Amino acid sequence: MGDRNIISYTVSSDNGKRFSEPVTIEFDEDHDAEFAYPAIITDGKYIYITYTHYRKSVMFVKLEIID
Repeated sequence: MGDRNIISYTVSSDNGKRFSEPVTIEFDEDHDAEFAYPAIITDGKYIYITYTHYRKSVMFVKLEIID
């Protein structure tokens, strides 16, 4: 497995043929840090992202989709 000390997302506007450069949501220099179990949904206006934060809490991110 790869490092879990960074969590990021990419976007595709052509049904997954190409993707944007990764955008970092959170990064920790400690390689023992852990961001895991991401879940992502959208309602067409926003993207909602949740993930575990050090296996102690759940983080929530809400991003507005801009055309």
